[in-house]
Amino acid sequence: MISSTFHNDAVCCGPRRGARQALSAEIVKIFRPIFVAFLLLVAAIVVADPSNGGGNGKGKGGPNGKEKRSDRSKDGEYTIAVSGYYKGTGTATVSPDNVAITANVQHDGGPVVTLTAASLKVDGPYFIGDGTVEGNKITVKGRLDAARMSRLAATYNSAQVRGRIAGTFPGDTPDDDWKDDKKDKGKDKGKDD
Repeated sequence: MISSTFHNDAVCCGPRRGARQALSAEIVKIFRPIFVAFLLLVAAIVVADPSNGGGNGKGKGGPNGKEKRSDRSKDGEYTIAVSGYYKGTGTATVSPDNVAITANVQHDGGPVVTLTAASLKVDGPYFIGDGTVEGNKITVKGRLDAARMSRLAATYNSAQVRGRIAGTFPGDTPDDDWKDDKKDKGKDKGKDD
């Protein structure tokens, strides 16, 4: 029969448990700051890269991080129309990183109230944020693009109300030569110019 004291022999089984724990603690103590510094460096690179959809209005963004706002989509003051639960008109001010909406709206002959959404964050061609109407919080989600001309399309909603917002940039002349590449794909196949 083998005695259990045999396995406590330092020569037989390597360093004692206390020495192994001290060695592990020393390794962790050395490598932890290096690992943290590496993570911070990676985070800084991701935030600094405008092509990763990090909120730059003309950079890439959206749900998949690959969509880019059209170069033809202009910054400035858009004329908007509000429909749905509230109806009315107003303006939207578009910048590379922010959209601000203000409209005078009305519901079923009620008083004219103001719909505002002052800080809608732009991410690629999309924007999102909160606003208020009659003191109630609403969520506004939308898109900036330029098919024939610069335009804004959005929805507003809360638990009680919902509707749409559409706008155009008055200073942008329509591009009559614009073609929807996806819609017109393949129509000219086989034709000579």
